Amino acid sequence: MNIEVDQSTVGKIDTRGPAVKLSKSPTSVPRAAILSEEGYGDDEIADFLDSGVTEAPTNA
Repeated sequence: MNIEVDQSTVGKIDTRGPAVKLSKSPTSVPRAAILSEEGYGDDEIADFLDSGVTEAPTNA
């Protein structure tokens, strides 16, 4: 399932969304999950978080 996500630096991007959608259990797309799915490693993601390139989800 593709969804559109508002990315703070480049604007709206298309990415993979949750495969299952339940009406009483809303889902979200954690940014770290998006980055790891695109091939970034844990160290690279930590560097992005530390440098402010991205931020951790507020629901984490």
